[in-house]
Amino acid sequence: MYLKIFSLFTLFWVSTSSVWAQNDYEPWTFQECTQVGSRWQKCYILTPQFTGPNALPIPQSYKGEILDHNEIQVQFSNHNSSLDNTQDIRLRANIPLSKRVAVQAWGVVFEQFHTPAAIMDERFIVPWNYEERGTASGDLYLGTIIQFIKNRKRQFNMALSFNLKTASGNNLENIRFTDTPGYFMDVSAGKTYHGASSQQSWKIYANLGFMAWQTYSDNYKQDDAIWFGLGLDWRWQNWVINQELSGYRGYLQGDSPTRYQAQIKHEGEKYTYSIAYSRIFQDYTRHVFQVGFSYKFPSFF
Repeated sequence: MYLKIFSLFTLFWVSTSSVWAQNDYEPWTFQECTQVGSRWQKCYILTPQFTGPNALPIPQSYKGEILDHNEIQVQFSNHNSSLDNTQDIRLRANIPLSKRVAVQAWGVVFEQFHTPAAIMDERFIVPWNYEERGTASGDLYLGTIIQFIKNRKRQFNMALSFNLKTASGNNLENIRFTDTPGYFMDVSAGKTYHGASSQQSWKIYANLGFMAWQTYSDNYKQDDAIWFGLGLDWRWQNWVINQELSGYRGYLQGDSPTRYQAQIKHEGEKYTYSIAYSRIFQDYTRHVFQVGFSYKFPSFF
């Protein structure tokens, strides 16, 4: 069964890379950028290859279910690549409104970055905007998750999510964030299998969705992408080991990132601790190390 699912996912991944044809539009030339004054935004390509690592990230999968408790998460990340080294702090909050509906809010509250001068040519940053070292704060994201299938007997769940990206990030000058709105939605499903011991289980999950965000291009006002993911959780007592392959495929230049992530976390009665490694590839290569902390807080209602 796992082989069939993996084969179908691989076929979908390869087909989206070729069938979802890309339109490689060229931004204004460097000479034009230096002559347009306040319209330097027209030089920027708002896709993951040409922005900061937190500008257009691959969204998190909901695994077919909602979190049934109030939770706030703090995460520290370190992004390493040849042209962009970034450290950030991000927050995420989850509040269930019922047994089948939850709302979430998240975003990068602070990031610091170090980029060499070569980044100006890579991302078409005009000279008077360039900073070798700097800071920024990110966009606020808002999401609603609806679990429309909750089958405890067969341990199978499905959920639908609607998510909004606000234009609240700053430091567009160094293209750390996009200063444009966007949205994304998906359907996710998860199935749990139990081992010989009641303390051990496996969960396989997948999601498929759609993403869109506004750009500064005169020819393409919006970029659209197919969002997908496949993952596996192995649980033993309070420990969870997760592996996930996810990404999205757009139709503009540099908007097809893929992420492999491995995570280990320990879930306590009130506190959860996690450590993760991710590798982003396809349009660019980046290594990400993350340490997280979550707290389950009492209900307000």
